[in-house]
Amino acid sequence: YYDPYTEPLNNRQFNRILKFLKNNYTIRPINDLYSSYKNDLTQSCFIVFDDALMDFYSNSWNICKLNNVPVTLFIPTEPVSSAKIYWSLQLISSFINTKSKFISFSHHGNNYHYDLTINSKLKSFRKIHHYLLNLDIRQRDILFNKIINDLGCVDSIEQFQMITYKILEKLINEGLDVQSHTKCHNYLPSVSDEVLHHEFSHSKKKLNNRKKKA
Repeated sequence: YYDPYTEPLNNRQFNRILKFLKNNYTIRPINDLYSSYKNDLTQSCFIVFDDALMDFYSNSWNICKLNNVPVTLFIPTEPVSSAKIYWSLQLISSFINTKSKFISFSHHGNNYHYDLTINSKLKSFRKIHHYLLNLDIRQRDILFNKIINDLGCVDSIEQFQMITYKILEKLINEGLDVQSHTKCHNYLPSVSDEVLHHEFSHSKKKLNNRKKKA
């Protein structure tokens, strides 16, 4: 799907990149990054994917298998468990699909107005996304829900779907390395130490249990 906010590679471009990497580097599993000596990693590279979106399964994984390269997928466990994309992807989807020409909101005594016409939408999205990132989670969720309701596209997430645990177990059996990408995909500089620890420990425990089942 076309996404103006994080423009994707097509399959042919991705395949060409993998072939270039294979011809010029040693592609290693990510565990080598932690277990090998620095000098042994000269001219090495590591291929990783974030977020566990369905397009990894439907597009990228088969190309990686055909090229016989090791790959690590970093999983945000809560979105995968709930099959609900995390907030920043919901925001992107709403901006892509909205027919609104502007959006306004008030927060902390300040008024904000953003132009959503074709030439200004991307710039406005980036400003709003940055603003939300730096709020604590409770405040962010309240303001985020207001914004996507005002955009009128609460359920417009067709282009973003999370991988299911059933598919994930299949991929693990096919050789995919799976690691933690936190629990909720929160912006970590904005959370407390307690939440930070929970984000890491909960997701790691969840993934270890899934690996045992696979």
